[in-house]
Amino acid sequence: MYSDTHSITVKFRNFVLNTVYFSPSMDISSIKKYLPTEDVTLMLGDINTHFGASFGVSKSGPFARIELFNEFSSLQKLNHIAPEPLGNTPDHLFVKDGINCTWRFYPEVPNDLSDHKFMTAELAIGYNVNNNNSSFEPIRYQITQLEDPKIKEKIVRLYEENCCVLNELWETVLKYSIKHISNSGNSAFA
Repeated sequence: MYSDTHSITVKFRNFVLNTVYFSPSMDISSIKKYLPTEDVTLMLGDINTHFGASFGVSKSGPFARIELFNEFSSLQKLNHIAPEPLGNTPDHLFVKDGINCTWRFYPEVPNDLSDHKFMTAELAIGYNVNNNNSSFEPIRYQITQLEDPKIKEKIVRLYEENCCVLNELWETVLKYSIKHISNSGNSAFA
C-alpha cells in the first residue's frame, strides 16, 4: 500500500487499485506528479473533470485535463467507464481493458455527508487456477510444525488481523446506509 496527499494505491496480488483526488485548483503538471507510473488495474476518484454528453453532462472541461486523462488511460490501457445512469459527477472510473465493470449511482443513499453521490464500481474479476499446472504452487503455511506456542499464536493473530482488512469499513458503510435509508422510509435493498 502507498499513499500521498492526492492518492492511495493498494495492491491485492496482481490487482492494483488507485484512488485519487485532484482539486479544481491543481494544474496539469501537479496532477501528472500524482498519476501512477506503474500499471494499475483500476483508478477511481474525484478528478474534477467533465467529459461531456457521453458521460451525461452538458459541459466539458477543463480541456487540458480531458486530454491528460485520455492520454493516461490510453497509455495504461484503461477504459473510462460512464456512470449508470448517466449523470453529472466529478468522480470517474478507469478500468484495465478486458475487465467487465459497471459504475453506478445510488440515488437512494442520502448525500448529506458529501456533495458527491454514492457510487459503486462492480467488477467481474475471476481467477482461473489450473491445479494440474506444475508451475502453480500455492503458498502454504504449516504452523503446526512450529514448536513455540508463542510464535504460533503471533502468526495466527497476525493472520486474523490482516486477512479481512476491509471488513470493518464495509460493515460501517452498510450499517450507516441501512440505518439512514430505513429512517428515510425508502428501501434500497430488494
